[in-house]
Amino acid sequence: SRYGSAAFLVLDSNARVDPASRQGRFIRRAVRAARTSCLRIAVLHHPPFSSPRTGIAPALRRHVVPLLERAGFQLVLVGHVHSYERSQVRNGITYVVVGTGGAEIGRVPDSTIPSAATVTGRFGALRLDVAARGLTGSFTTVDGVERDRFGIRCA
Repeated sequence: SRYGSAAFLVLDSNARVDPASRQGRFIRRAVRAARTSCLRIAVLHHPPFSSPRTGIAPALRRHVVPLLERAGFQLVLVGHVHSYERSQVRNGITYVVVGTGGAEIGRVPDSTIPSAATVTGRFGALRLDVAARGLTGSFTTVDGVERDRFGIRCA
């Protein structure tokens, strides 16, 4: 779906994502449709680059990440891990883990890509302000302190 200059692709990372699956076919159609949008954002529950011990991440890295990279997605929003982490840009994509609401807060686990920012032990929320040619993200903890701010420009 679209919001202003942004196309959002929301996936069920608990379901199969291989090319032969129903969702795999949907992903291929959706990334093609998103190419006309200035900003391309994917949203899923499990982080593709979380700890190597998690079983779901390899399937996401193998089947979803290459499609997002080729289609020029700039941002991937994920949860599951109960902390906040923003990656360094990897092949054009910033990965942001926002698992900081509701459940017990944990530490940032080992990731398979370098981080640009991390926040542990604090509940919080990520706000995205979408503009015509980019977006600004800000992560604020419940004490009202902005802990991270980043920007993404249109491709």
